[in-house]
Amino acid sequence: MPRQDQRPGLPRLPPGPGGTRRGTGVSNWRPYPRRADSTVTGDLWQLDGIGDAHHAPRPVLVWLPPSYHADTLRRYPVVYFHDGQNVFDAATSYSGE
Repeated sequence: MPRQDQRPGLPRLPPGPGGTRRGTGVSNWRPYPRRADSTVTGDLWQLDGIGDAHHAPRPVLVWLPPSYHADTLRRYPVVYFHDGQNVFDAATSYSGE
């Protein structure tokens, strides 16, 4: 079974501070573009254009815990949310919550 940062179809996760990385490879991840009224806290990354023949391309957001890059041997649980703009940033939520 592939590790979480080696799932088929998604590039590896972004580098940490100072360029530390959990693995190698080219990545199209970029820091989440925060608006002036953004409520995002922590390390949030965005990957654009994920889709297939049956699903329109859309961004994928990944929040990384503060210790993610410092403790490269630690395994982290993964939680998947659909419609994530309502989870990470009240500024992009349709209801402002």
